[in-house]
Amino acid sequence: MRLKLVLAGAILPALLTACAPAAQVTVTPTTNPGGPSTGLAKMLDLVPSDYAASLQTPQFASAGVWYADRAGEAKALGLSYPMSVEAIANLSQEQLTALEQARAMSVMQPVFVSPQTGMLTGQQAEWKKAFGYDPYVIEKVLHLSTINGFQFGVALMEGGYPVADIKAKLPGLGYTEKQPGLWAQPGEGREINTTGPLRPLLGPSSTMNRVALADRTVIAGNFEGLVKKVYDARVNNGTPDSLYRNAAVSPLINPLGNAHAAVLFPQKFVGESKGACGDCPAFTPPADWSTLHDYSWVGLAYERLSKDKARFTIAISYADKSAAEADKAELEKRFRGYHPRRFPVQADKPRQDQTLADHCSVDSVTANGSALVLTCTYDPANGGWWNRMLMTWDYDFLLPAPGKAP
Repeated sequence: MRLKLVLAGAILPALLTACAPAAQVTVTPTTNPGGPSTGLAKMLDLVPSDYAASLQTPQFASAGVWYADRAGEAKALGLSYPMSVEAIANLSQEQLTALEQARAMSVMQPVFVSPQTGMLTGQQAEWKKAFGYDPYVIEKVLHLSTINGFQFGVALMEGGYPVADIKAKLPGLGYTEKQPGLWAQPGEGREINTTGPLRPLLGPSSTMNRVALADRTVIAGNFEGLVKKVYDARVNNGTPDSLYRNAAVSPLINPLGNAHAAVLFPQKFVGESKGACGDCPAFTPPADWSTLHDYSWVGLAYERLSKDKARFTIAISYADKSAAEADKAELEKRFRGYHPRRFPVQADKPRQDQTLADHCSVDSVTANGSALVLTCTYDPANGGWWNRMLMTWDYDFLLPAPGKAP
C-alpha cells in the first residue's frame, strides 16, 4: 500500500491549467543582482517573462508555475538519488515512511502534476521502453500551466536523462526533428492523439506533442512556442527577459529559498478557483479582517529541513514596498485565525477545527524589500495540511478585500 501511495498516478485535473504566449511585460534585471543561485531560480531564468502576462488572460481559471526538487529533498531525507521503481521497492520501512512524507515527491506535487514526467501513467516500465529512460531519473521539474485543462502545459525537466537514447526512440514514436533539438508530432501541437504509437501509453492526449532535448534536460508539452523559448534559453544559459527577472515574480525568489516544492501564481487566482473543492460552501471572512494592499504574485514553498522538521513559506510581491511592511500584521492575523477547508467536503461542517497556525507554527512575518514573507515550521509527519490547501486552492486567507475575489 505504501509503495502504491508513492507511485500513484491519480491526480485531480482542476489543479492544472494555464498559459499561452502574450504581450511583453516589465522586467527588472536588478532585483536579484547576483543571478540565479537556487534550483527554482535557475529554472525560472529559462522561462520567458511574457509567460506571466499570459496568465492574466480570461481563459485561465486556475494556473501557475509548479516546481519540485526531488533530488534535493531526497538528500535532506538521507536517501540516495537517483531512484527507480526497483530502488523504492528495496527501501527499509523507515526509509519508505520518510518517502511517504516527502511532499515534493508525493502524488499532489509538481513531479506528478506534470503528465510529461511519465509518473502519472502508472506505467513507468512502459514509459522507459517507449522513450528510453526511467521516469525516476528526474531531479527537478518546473511545470508551466497553460490554457484550461489538465492536459495542457509545458514541463522543464532536469536529471540523468540519456539524451542519445531518447533521441533514438523518437522517430519510432512518430516524431520528426523540426529543427535541431526540437521534435514534433504531426500537427500544430495541441491536437489530441487518438491514433499512433503514443496512444497506448498516453491515451487521448497531446502532452508530449513537442519534445526538446538538451544536456540532462527534456522539455515537453503542447505549446510549441513556449517549448521553443524555454529550449532556446536552456541552450543559451538563460535569457535576459526571463520570469526570474520579471518585476512581479522576482521579489519572491530569495524568500522562497531552497524550496523542495513550490507553486507561484498571480493575485487573480486567489478566490477565483476552488480547484478540487468545487462544491465547497462560499467563504465568509471574519469580521475583524481588514483589507490587504494590492499585490501582484504569490509564492508558496515547502522545504524539508531534516527528518523531523519542515518549513513552509508564503511570499507575496508588491509594487509598493511600503505596502509589504504595512500588511505584516494583517497577514499574520489571517494565518493564525484561518480554518482551512475540510476535504473531502463536509457540507454540515465545511471548515476544520484547526487553524493554519495550529498546523504550522509561525516563526516570522517580515517585509523583505517589496515582498511580504511569512515562514512557519511543522512536523513533516503531519504535513498533509498544505497538500490539501494546494489541492483545493484554499487561499481565501489571501483575499485582498474581505469577501471579494480580486
